[in-house]
Amino acid sequence: SPYTLRWADSLAMSDNTSTGEIVTLTFKIKDGATVGNHNVTLTFSESRDASGGKNTFGNATATIKVNCKTHSYSAWSNNNATNHRHTCSACNHSETQNHTWNGGETTKQASCKEAGEKKFTCTTCNATKTEPITKTSNHSYGSWNVTKEAGCTSTGTQTRTCSVCSKTESSSINAKGHNFGGWSQTSAPTCTGSGQQKRTCTRSGCSHSETKSVAALGHSFSNPTITKQPTCTETGVETGNCSRCNQKTTNTIKATGHKYGSWTEVTAATCITQGQQERACSKCSQKETRTTEVLGHDFENPTLIKEATLTTTGLMEGKCKRCNEATQEVIPCKAEDTVTGITVEATEGVFAEGTTPNFITITKDDGNYESVKNAVADKGSKFVAYNIQYLKDGATVLPNGEYTLLLPNTDKVSEDNMLVLYILQDGTVTEKEFVLNEDGQVAVKTMDSGIYVIVEQGETEENEGKADKTDGVVEEENTTKSTLWVIIVIVAIVLVAGSVVVVIISKKKKVGNISAHE
Repeated sequence: SPYTLRWADSLAMSDNTSTGEIVTLTFKIKDGATVGNHNVTLTFSESRDASGGKNTFGNATATIKVNCKTHSYSAWSNNNATNHRHTCSACNHSETQNHTWNGGETTKQASCKEAGEKKFTCTTCNATKTEPITKTSNHSYGSWNVTKEAGCTSTGTQTRTCSVCSKTESSSINAKGHNFGGWSQTSAPTCTGSGQQKRTCTRSGCSHSETKSVAALGHSFSNPTITKQPTCTETGVETGNCSRCNQKTTNTIKATGHKYGSWTEVTAATCITQGQQERACSKCSQKETRTTEVLGHDFENPTLIKEATLTTTGLMEGKCKRCNEATQEVIPCKAEDTVTGITVEATEGVFAEGTTPNFITITKDDGNYESVKNAVADKGSKFVAYNIQYLKDGATVLPNGEYTLLLPNTDKVSEDNMLVLYILQDGTVTEKEFVLNEDGQVAVKTMDSGIYVIVEQGETEENEGKADKTDGVVEEENTTKSTLWVIIVIVAIVLVAGSVVVVIISKKKKVGNISAHE
């Protein structure tokens, strides 16, 4: 490398007025020479001949450091746990760099008994390190071994052991419960006194038993005499001698209940006024009445001035075929769903502008079907259910007031045998009042959205079970075998008639007030 030596910097001269660069010295390290990382001292001596003699002016010295222009490094080698290094073969200059570990490989699997081990390798220098793998909590348990048998009322225990680390765990075994044999009679029932039956657990070591009473047989009349006939509202009385104990006693006969005929029209409804209907009991002539809805005008060739929507009323004008009056009629806010056959009618303002109906018939493929079926099971097994929702800007909304929901009567259920149920989100079932229109639609006035169900009342499994139990129970102690069947039939008629009365009263409240007349 070139090195410049300034004369005035280090040379003592007699002519100290001569300054500046005097000479440039250049030297080169031989190729292949091992120079290392060294300090080199250079000395420059100058002399000249003057007047036939040699004059020496002095020496100039300088020290420089000699390094490789380009290092020739060896391969990387492990230096310590943290880094590796490589060294220049010419000048011994070295550099260090942190290890670069790979993903590692498992050299020993961890188990529930001991920790495992994982080996990592540096991708640069092949140095290695190991790290432990935490013990696993996954035991390899064998089968359960019973250490204490469960009894009828006491729990047992069982254990199992891990085949790797020998850890054991225990769990309880549920009590078996009693295994009773058949009932045996310990005392027989009489006409007026109950009997008793007993059964005992058959499991070894358990002698637990339980008893139950057997209902009194009641008196068995041979030839009962009716001393007072029952009426629709009053009980009757019968008297006889018991064929078992010969006791003379009386028995109450339940009231038969009213048996109403069909509704007959007393006052016909008009376009603007309500009508009235009446029906009478065929046994006692007691009457009850109900009002019928106003007919409304029946326009002949009507002109639709404005069509109704769910949020705005419409307007129609024409001449009524019934009363011959020429008039206009406001059409309620209305929306019809052609898929389900459901129609909604309301006054203006009940539904906010932009509200749209979203009606779905709940079929067996619907996720709500089973919960609906279970909710109405005690009412009847035949039903049609609808999910009634209203949307605005994609969100579910509620109406601001009462509206009329017109549901199709697809199964042609009679009014007297129909129930309309509303199921709340918590599963609570409430009965809704309704009117079966002349066109076959089921009209329900409501403020609610959600699940509505039209149920055809009928026998359910629960009711059938109750009926079976009733047939085997003697209602009154003073009842004979010969009279028992008569009483059951009468009770059934009374119950059915009573049920019809209740249903009719419940239904007729939907169309008007009910009054009863003798």
